[in-house]
Amino acid sequence: MQLPARDVDLFYDLYFPFLAYANEKTHALPGQSLPEKPKRMYMEDASAIRDRLYERPELIDSYISENPHRLGQAHLDIVRSWRGYVKGRFVVMRHLKEHTVFLSTEGQQMAFGVLGLREPLEAILGQRLPVLVDAVLLPSRDRIVYDGILHPYSVLFGAGIKREMKEGYEMAVAKYGIVTSLPVPGEARELEDAERLRLYLRDEHSRERYAEDVERLVGKSPDLLAIYYREMGKVHARRLGKELRSLGISDAWFGVIGDMVVASGPSKEDLERTLERVLPADRLGHVHVFRVRAR
Repeated sequence: MQLPARDVDLFYDLYFPFLAYANEKTHALPGQSLPEKPKRMYMEDASAIRDRLYERPELIDSYISENPHRLGQAHLDIVRSWRGYVKGRFVVMRHLKEHTVFLSTEGQQMAFGVLGLREPLEAILGQRLPVLVDAVLLPSRDRIVYDGILHPYSVLFGAGIKREMKEGYEMAVAKYGIVTSLPVPGEARELEDAERLRLYLRDEHSRERYAEDVERLVGKSPDLLAIYYREMGKVHARRLGKELRSLGISDAWFGVIGDMVVASGPSKEDLERTLERVLPADRLGHVHVFRVRAR
């Protein structure tokens, strides 16, 4: 997904003159008076200035105050919004239809939905993710773009690191959602116990890592205990489904609590009637129901 072409042109028409101004103030490229049009500024030059600029972010304010290029108020407001920039190292996790997701690696982890500029980010970074990059994210009205400069690293991630990245991504999305505008939200949303429990149970690695937290949560209330059994039932249903199909079962419904099949029936309604007859009422909420079909 890309920013509309008109907005891309406007971004560059504002950003490159600002970089030329920043070069004059920081002497990032001593002795060079840089052009203010993007087609004539080399990316290597832009990168050197950009790195020096964000060591002195107060230059955004001084540029607005001096207004050397006599920008109108609407364009000054766009430059002013760049105060909400996020600079750092990110893991590019997903190419989605709406945006590409950058996961921050420093401080409180957040997942940012970022748009490409002249090219989609999937064309620049490829489809083999995750990819580690250095980048500056900037607001573009109610969206997020990068500043046209990416520094990817040729790093191969092992299975354990990828698992941790996935956990960080899922936790960040649970707390903040995918952040699609800047500045960043001030506070994380406090996760409900039920949300947290489901996150901890989502795969084997998480269940092992958060075993003590899971035990603490399921002891807090009958509702959380019921969630635990249903979520574990989902996990075991995949294995049980394969085993039941191997016995020649072609179409039937089963109810499990954890890893135990407690009832079955030829239809969902039959299964539910059986469950009501054979289970205590306080156990009905523990059941995960699934259907076995022939493949």
